[in-house]
Amino acid sequence: MILHDSIAVISRKEKNQTDIHWFKKRNVSSKIPVKLYVTTENITELSQKLKLVKNAVAFRTCIFPSSFKQHDEFMLTVLAERLHKWPTSTITLSNNTLAKTVQSLLLSKRANPKQVIIDSQITDDHIAMWGDKEELFDHFDLIKENICHPSSITITMNSIPEGVISSWKLSVNGDSLTSNSKLPSTYTFETFRHIFNIEDTLSFRIDALDSNGNNVSEISTIGIQSTAENESGVNVISPMPSIWYAKEQHTFVRFIKKYLSTLTSKQHRIELYQTDYNESAMKSILDLLLSDKELSQWEFTSLKLEETSAFAETIKMSLSHAKDHRSFLIPITVK
Repeated sequence: MILHDSIAVISRKEKNQTDIHWFKKRNVSSKIPVKLYVTTENITELSQKLKLVKNAVAFRTCIFPSSFKQHDEFMLTVLAERLHKWPTSTITLSNNTLAKTVQSLLLSKRANPKQVIIDSQITDDHIAMWGDKEELFDHFDLIKENICHPSSITITMNSIPEGVISSWKLSVNGDSLTSNSKLPSTYTFETFRHIFNIEDTLSFRIDALDSNGNNVSEISTIGIQSTAENESGVNVISPMPSIWYAKEQHTFVRFIKKYLSTLTSKQHRIELYQTDYNESAMKSILDLLLSDKELSQWEFTSLKLEETSAFAETIKMSLSHAKDHRSFLIPITVK
């Protein structure tokens, strides 16, 4: 007699003696190890064509959550590369709901955790950045166009044997993509949304937990073939301004003080550029800077950003990425 598919009862009666034996089904761990597999439809190489605009963008020392897009991500990638190049340098971020995201992005691009600091005492509606090295804020090339082939990769995931995975997650080059509790599953990775370094290999990794609590993982890698093209741009010989945000004027002055305190020489000339949008903010800021006794050793001057200026076009392109805020954006050159 079988009870509930888990208990067997055997009864034997002989003369005046009756024997009853109970057998209970016991779950035994499978001796067959679980294997994962992740396939990418036989795609072995990703072709990426990057078009760059030379000297196209001034570095903005502010990031706005309302307009955080690929341009800001690329700017932060440039910053992370510079932090990696100068491992003793640091960058400080004001506190904001986006600050942890920005910090994580910098760390994922090879910056050291000790180099990226969030100042919890300064809370803003944007992220302000200041560093201890002038070169961290140098201008950079902008990736204007990113062409990838194929434009998307379909990733298929399953286990052998099937149906034994209790949870799993998929990542690419260490960044999490998706997770779930069931296999088989598929995921579409859109390549045009990503910019890959030339030395990278695209590595899709699935990590899972089987029904016996064992950790299993599998990796599928794709090589990257990259080409870069520079479009003709403005040849900037003089120092390129970095761009600061001056909506909260006293906070702005505090950030400027922090930045200037990191410079070796205290005899610099500070040039603030008046654009088509920031005239009102410029006047108020310049008055504050000139009246601050702690900044008396610095020379502050206001310059009109003329159409004939070597970097006029690059500044305008930089401002265009923050149209809602550009009346408070002030390009600043330290000479």
